[in-house]
Amino acid sequence: MQGLFRLRFGLATAVTAALVAIAALVLASFGGASSSSVGGTLSAAGTLNDHGAIYTYNLNANETGPEEGKGVVGFNLQGPGLTLCTVFGGQTVSGQSPTYTCGHASFQAVNIDACKATIQAHGFSHSDFPFDPIYLGTMTVAVEFERQGTSIGKMKVTVYTPKGKNTISGDVTFGGIAMSTCP
Repeated sequence: MQGLFRLRFGLATAVTAALVAIAALVLASFGGASSSSVGGTLSAAGTLNDHGAIYTYNLNANETGPEEGKGVVGFNLQGPGLTLCTVFGGQTVSGQSPTYTCGHASFQAVNIDACKATIQAHGFSHSDFPFDPIYLGTMTVAVEFERQGTSIGKMKVTVYTPKGKNTISGDVTFGGIAMSTCP
Protein backbone atom coordinates (compact mmCIF):
# COMPACT_ATOMS: atom_id res chain seq x y z
CA MET A 1 0.00 0.00 0.00
CA GLN A 2 2.83 2.38 0.90
CA GLY A 3 4.60 1.59 -2.39
CA LEU A 4 1.45 2.44 -4.35
CA PHE A 5 1.20 5.80 -2.52
CA ARG A 6 4.85 6.62 -3.32
CA LEU A 7 4.30 5.72 -6.97
CA ARG A 8 1.22 7.95 -7.25
CA PHE A 9 2.94 10.81 -5.39
CA GLY A 10 5.99 10.55 -7.63
CA LEU A 11 3.83 10.49 -10.75
CA ALA A 12 1.83 13.53 -9.56
CA THR A 13 5.06 15.43 -8.83
CA ALA A 14 6.48 14.64 -12.28
CA VAL A 15 3.25 15.72 -14.02
CA THR A 16 3.16 18.99 -12.03
CA ALA A 17 6.78 19.76 -12.91
CA ALA A 18 6.11 19.08 -16.59
CA LEU A 19 3.04 21.37 -16.58
CA VAL A 20 4.99 24.19 -14.92
CA ALA A 21 7.77 23.84 -17.52
CA ILE A 22 5.25 23.88 -20.39
CA ALA A 23 3.50 26.96 -18.95
CA ALA A 24 6.83 28.80 -18.67
CA LEU A 25 7.68 28.00 -22.29
CA VAL A 26 4.25 29.13 -23.50
CA LEU A 27 4.49 32.42 -21.55
CA ALA A 28 7.97 33.07 -22.90
CA SER A 29 6.81 32.49 -26.47
CA PHE A 30 4.07 35.13 -26.04
CA GLY A 31 6.40 37.63 -24.38
CA GLY A 32 4.90 37.02 -20.95
CA ALA A 33 8.32 36.40 -19.49
CA SER A 34 11.47 38.32 -20.15
CA SER A 35 14.97 38.61 -18.85
CA SER A 36 17.38 41.48 -18.85
CA SER A 37 20.35 41.63 -21.14
CA VAL A 38 23.49 40.98 -19.13
CA GLY A 39 26.04 43.45 -20.40
CA GLY A 40 23.60 46.30 -21.09
CA THR A 41 25.00 49.84 -20.99
CA LEU A 42 23.48 53.28 -20.49
CA SER A 43 25.08 56.69 -20.88
CA ALA A 44 22.94 59.84 -20.77
CA ALA A 45 23.32 63.46 -19.69
CA GLY A 46 20.68 66.15 -19.64
CA THR A 47 17.93 67.67 -17.53
CA LEU A 48 15.17 66.34 -15.30
CA ASN A 49 12.05 68.50 -14.87
CA ASP A 50 10.37 67.81 -11.51
CA HIS A 51 7.23 69.99 -11.57
CA GLY A 52 9.16 73.01 -12.84
CA ALA A 53 12.31 72.45 -10.79
CA ILE A 54 15.13 71.72 -13.25
CA TYR A 55 17.96 69.34 -12.32
CA THR A 56 20.98 68.45 -14.42
CA TYR A 57 22.19 64.87 -14.41
CA ASN A 58 24.89 62.63 -15.80
CA LEU A 59 24.19 58.87 -15.68
CA ASN A 60 26.50 56.05 -16.74
CA ALA A 61 25.67 52.44 -15.90
CA ASN A 62 27.06 49.11 -17.05
CA GLU A 63 25.48 45.78 -16.21
CA THR A 64 28.52 43.57 -15.87
CA GLY A 65 28.43 39.79 -16.27
CA PRO A 66 28.36 37.04 -15.63
CA GLU A 67 25.66 37.82 -13.04
CA GLU A 68 22.45 39.52 -14.11
CA GLY A 69 21.57 42.60 -12.05
CA LYS A 70 25.06 43.64 -10.97
CA GLY A 71 27.15 46.47 -12.32
CA VAL A 72 28.96 49.77 -12.12
CA VAL A 73 27.21 53.14 -11.77
CA GLY A 74 28.33 56.73 -12.14
CA PHE A 75 25.54 59.22 -11.35
CA ASN A 76 25.57 62.94 -10.59
CA LEU A 77 22.51 65.12 -10.03
CA GLN A 78 22.39 68.85 -9.26
CA GLY A 79 19.46 71.18 -8.82
CA PRO A 80 17.50 73.36 -6.42
CA GLY A 81 17.89 72.01 -2.92
CA LEU A 82 19.47 68.67 -3.87
CA THR A 83 22.84 67.47 -5.10
CA LEU A 84 24.16 63.94 -5.09
CA CYS A 85 26.76 61.65 -6.59
CA THR A 86 27.66 58.00 -6.50
CA VAL A 87 30.90 57.34 -4.67
CA PHE A 88 33.93 55.17 -4.91
CA GLY A 89 34.62 54.29 -1.29
CA GLY A 90 38.26 54.21 -0.30
CA GLN A 91 39.86 51.58 1.90
CA THR A 92 38.91 52.03 5.55
CA VAL A 93 41.64 52.41 8.14
CA SER A 94 41.08 51.34 11.74
CA GLY A 95 40.24 54.34 13.90
CA GLN A 96 39.67 56.69 10.95
CA SER A 97 36.55 57.69 9.06
CA PRO A 98 36.32 56.33 5.51
CA THR A 99 36.93 58.77 2.69
CA TYR A 100 34.70 59.07 -0.35
CA THR A 101 35.22 60.41 -3.85
CA CYS A 102 32.46 61.07 -6.36
CA GLY A 103 32.77 58.59 -9.18
CA HIS A 104 31.75 55.13 -10.28
CA ALA A 105 30.38 52.81 -7.62
CA SER A 106 31.18 49.14 -8.29
CA PHE A 107 29.16 46.03 -7.42
CA GLN A 108 25.83 47.88 -7.38
CA ALA A 109 22.33 46.77 -8.43
CA VAL A 110 22.08 47.50 -12.17
CA ASN A 111 19.36 46.10 -14.42
CA ILE A 112 19.20 47.38 -18.00
CA ASP A 113 16.50 45.79 -20.12
CA ALA A 114 15.12 47.11 -23.41
CA CYS A 115 14.61 50.88 -22.91
CA LYS A 116 14.46 50.78 -19.08
CA ALA A 117 17.14 50.84 -16.42
CA THR A 118 16.68 50.22 -12.71
CA ILE A 119 19.65 51.09 -10.53
CA GLN A 120 20.50 51.18 -6.83
CA ALA A 121 23.84 52.56 -5.68
CA HIS A 122 25.59 54.10 -2.72
CA GLY A 123 26.64 57.70 -2.74
CA PHE A 124 26.74 61.07 -1.03
CA SER A 125 23.94 63.66 -0.96
CA HIS A 126 23.18 67.17 0.22
CA SER A 127 19.58 68.34 0.56
CA ASP A 128 18.31 71.71 1.75
CA PHE A 129 14.89 73.21 2.44
CA PRO A 130 12.22 72.65 1.08
CA PHE A 131 13.27 68.99 1.11
CA ASP A 132 12.41 67.07 4.22
CA PRO A 133 14.61 65.69 5.59
CA ILE A 134 17.44 68.16 5.23
CA TYR A 135 20.52 65.98 5.07
CA LEU A 136 24.23 65.92 4.32
CA GLY A 137 26.05 62.58 4.15
CA THR A 138 26.10 59.08 2.77
CA MET A 139 22.98 57.71 1.14
CA THR A 140 21.58 55.08 -1.19
CA VAL A 141 19.99 56.23 -4.42
CA ALA A 142 17.42 54.34 -6.50
CA VAL A 143 17.08 55.45 -10.13
CA GLU A 144 14.38 54.36 -12.57
CA PHE A 145 15.19 55.56 -16.09
CA GLU A 146 13.08 54.99 -19.20
CA ARG A 147 14.04 56.14 -22.68
CA GLN A 148 10.92 57.07 -24.64
CA GLY A 149 12.38 58.63 -27.75
CA THR A 150 15.47 60.03 -29.42
CA SER A 151 15.96 62.75 -26.79
CA ILE A 152 13.19 62.28 -24.19
CA GLY A 153 12.27 59.95 -21.37
CA LYS A 154 11.21 59.67 -17.73
CA MET A 155 13.27 59.35 -14.56
CA LYS A 156 12.51 58.86 -10.90
CA VAL A 157 15.27 59.40 -8.33
CA THR A 158 14.74 58.34 -4.70
CA VAL A 159 17.42 59.28 -2.17
CA TYR A 160 17.42 57.14 0.99
CA THR A 161 19.19 58.62 4.03
CA PRO A 162 19.24 57.69 7.72
CA LYS A 163 16.76 60.57 8.27
CA GLY A 164 14.29 59.54 5.57
CA LYS A 165 13.87 59.72 1.81
CA ASN A 166 13.52 62.41 -0.85
CA THR A 167 12.10 61.74 -4.31
CA ILE A 168 12.16 63.74 -7.52
CA SER A 169 10.71 62.56 -10.81
CA GLY A 170 9.58 63.77 -14.18
CA ASP A 171 10.44 64.14 -17.81
CA VAL A 172 14.08 64.01 -18.87
CA THR A 173 15.80 65.32 -21.93
CA PHE A 174 19.26 64.41 -23.12
CA GLY A 175 21.52 65.77 -25.81
CA GLY A 176 22.92 62.35 -26.48
CA ILE A 177 22.25 58.87 -25.23
CA ALA A 178 23.83 55.48 -25.64
CA MET A 179 21.67 52.58 -24.47
CA SER A 180 22.80 49.26 -25.86
CA THR A 181 19.52 47.43 -25.22
CA CYS A 182 17.21 50.10 -26.67
CA PRO A 183 16.84 50.43 -30.45
